[in-house]
Amino acid sequence: MTAAVEALIGDILRSIESRDLDRFEAVLAPDVTWQNVPHAPAVGRSAVLQLLDGILPLCERVDWEIVSAEYGTDTAWLERVDRFWIDGECHAAPCNGVFVVDTTSKQLLSVRDYLDYSLWRERITPVLARRAAEDAPVVVGRHLAAVRRLDTVAMSADYARDATLSRPDHTCIGRSAISSYFSTVSGRMHSRELWLGDPVFKDNGEVTVRWSVSSTGVVVAGGTDTYQVESGRIVHQVVHLDGSDF
Repeated sequence: MTAAVEALIGDILRSIESRDLDRFEAVLAPDVTWQNVPHAPAVGRSAVLQLLDGILPLCERVDWEIVSAEYGTDTAWLERVDRFWIDGECHAAPCNGVFVVDTTSKQLLSVRDYLDYSLWRERITPVLARRAAEDAPVVVGRHLAAVRRLDTVAMSADYARDATLSRPDHTCIGRSAISSYFSTVSGRMHSRELWLGDPVFKDNGEVTVRWSVSSTGVVVAGGTDTYQVESGRIVHQVVHLDGSDF
């Protein structure tokens, strides 16, 4: 049983390190709790996701190193160093956590994490404030760089949690739905080539970008994307197609 707990804990930590909140949500029990002691616990999937949403999407890399561990029949005691890379800079937090899991459903039931929260806030608050103050050229530019390399996780990272992406045939509401849409893009591209024009910045804060998709030199789809950025996040995107989609 302890081997099963250890394996499940490994899966949970890898889901966090992936920075993919949809993947992380899949290992959470519906009534999961996560407490950063001495603060009150986050209760339920939505609350736990919101807790990690504040930092995971900002990271280009995450590594939770286990320094020492003990495993029981449903519990793991983990001494860790949690490392978050944001804009190329590593921010580390030493932690001691008690993880309770269900090896039958393969889900995380609860976490009690003990860390020097005041020190962590002192380190991370200026970073989060800097990100929140980023203007549209920086935010949209980072998103477009992720689109160019077809990095699905990074493509959705700069959207607000309640952002919308409106296309002619449907609207994605929330980052999770937007991420699910982006996950289809790579497969639909196949051997096609993507061209992105230079962003055009408007006085009202909107950003427009022309784009096209080509196959063997022939344009098969194209359009204009319009982005609205607030507090360092894309809050709304509208896709206008020239014709059919790719």
